[in-house]
Amino acid sequence: MSKKKFVFIIVFSVALALLLDAMFGAWLGAKFSTVPLFNRLGWASPQSPIVINTRQQTIVQDSASLQQAAAQARPKISALLLNNNGQVSVLGSAINLTADGLFIAAKDLVDGVKPQAMYIKLDDSTIGQVSSVITDSQTGLALLKTSLTSVPAADFTQTKSLAAGDRLMLAQPGIASYSVRIAATYVVQQQGDSGEQSSSDIFSRGFKVQDPGSEFGGGVLLDEQSQVAGLWDGGRVISGDVVKKFADQYLANQGLLKRPAFGFGYRPISRAESQISGVPQGDKVVYVIMGAPAQQAGLAAGDIIIRWSGQDITGGAGLEELLQGQKPGDQIFLQVMRNKTLVSLTLTAGTYK
Repeated sequence: MSKKKFVFIIVFSVALALLLDAMFGAWLGAKFSTVPLFNRLGWASPQSPIVINTRQQTIVQDSASLQQAAAQARPKISALLLNNNGQVSVLGSAINLTADGLFIAAKDLVDGVKPQAMYIKLDDSTIGQVSSVITDSQTGLALLKTSLTSVPAADFTQTKSLAAGDRLMLAQPGIASYSVRIAATYVVQQQGDSGEQSSSDIFSRGFKVQDPGSEFGGGVLLDEQSQVAGLWDGGRVISGDVVKKFADQYLANQGLLKRPAFGFGYRPISRAESQISGVPQGDKVVYVIMGAPAQQAGLAAGDIIIRWSGQDITGGAGLEELLQGQKPGDQIFLQVMRNKTLVSLTLTAGTYK
């Protein structure tokens, strides 16, 4: 090989190497940095700029999304304040329910507190004293009446459509003007998927979220469209579906809480349990209260409710939705499986006291 040809090959190789390094060096370096052997031998930088940049971009996007959702929701949620001998503190948050000054909050926040000691602070710092409180042990909610007017009312999302992994935001307004604390959380168990025992007369239908911490007790849960998904009382979620249904019933009955009573406990039978045990999917009756409408109708512990007034029960949140949709005096036609025998019953809803 001639000297001139040898020099040409060397120069060409160096130029090609520099070109490839400029085009693909960073990408190859990031790939090699994920190989443990190369890192131990020091053959590649242990940095991975692609992953770091992606994470940083995600954090920035999440923060911007939360701030935007909070800004849209703030006018429709309010701070619930306590005046204790001149010392003002935050009890929690309230959802703006109607334009004429009706608000809703978690019952635990107001238990034992005189209405006149509580105030609602709107997002624009308008203050209204609470004139009356109606608490409801059936849902764990409290209605707060004020003289405020022209209040922007909140919108509710359908929480039964939320799935595990869906992101939510917890918002809690403060005392200071235009202040609100926010925290990101997500659904860890979707609505009706708990498998826990429920009461036909206490509506606890809800979902579970990653615990945002006790400092957010009484905060409002919002979805990414700034719609209300529920209330966080410091230990559990009161579902937005329950809040909305409760509010609708109160308004439809002209300020009276007239709700049905049935008198039994139940737990859902999942599809997996149904397949393994050979029983139909539905809701299994755990207990029946003596003298209650359920006992008078002939319902018994061990029965599996599979149809409720023509609607199939599939062992999820469906039965509680149906229970909450009834009115005192309604007649409900049930089909239950009892010891592998299909039994039809007629249950007349009582009045919850």
